[in-house]
Amino acid sequence: MTTGAFRFELRLPVRDTGSFGGTPFFHGGVMLALTEIVLEAYDTAAGVPSHRDVLRFQTYSEMRYLGPLRWDDAAIVRLRCTEARAGRLRFECELAAASSGALVARIAHRYACVNAQSGRAETPADWLAIAAAIHAYEPTPIASDSSDPPSPCPGGRGPGSEGARGQQREAAGEREGGSPSQEEGRVGGSSGPQGRPLSVDGGELEGA
Repeated sequence: MTTGAFRFELRLPVRDTGSFGGTPFFHGGVMLALTEIVLEAYDTAAGVPSHRDVLRFQTYSEMRYLGPLRWDDAAIVRLRCTEARAGRLRFECELAAASSGALVARIAHRYACVNAQSGRAETPADWLAIAAAIHAYEPTPIASDSSDPPSPCPGGRGPGSEGARGQQREAAGEREGGSPSQEEGRVGGSSGPQGRPLSVDGGELEGA
């Protein structure tokens, strides 16, 4: 699920959150919540413009639980943005136990930008500024629309190189259901009435 380098990292205490009944270990829901909590800190670190009228709305999450995290430990949460496409974002996350450094979970989230009044998917007017801030912050290239700023390309691998095109093809295949981690546990996801996926193209939310 997780590839590339993580520039953003934040330590969070977990003492006051919930654990499995009768055990000292936290369940996966707490780990998911920790990745959501640190997103605001990521925005600040990357210089992403803040919004009140168009908000980032989680549409899909995928989690692989790797090991226990004790109630008296702390979590090291790492985030990186891997896609930024016209009002839609994808983040990969790692959680590690602060006491040992051992990984306890890998998580991926997809987001759509949603109008806070209408509830409909909407690309923010300053999307190019948002994409530029993310591209400038991330240490490795990320998938994006052709109209967005190019990713930084260490080692001379430009956005038009075969390696970068291959990365974009892999990202596109994952969005179409070709994720190599399909066997991992999937959490969340969005659907409309009768379980139908919600479509961004129609101005509503997309389930993936």
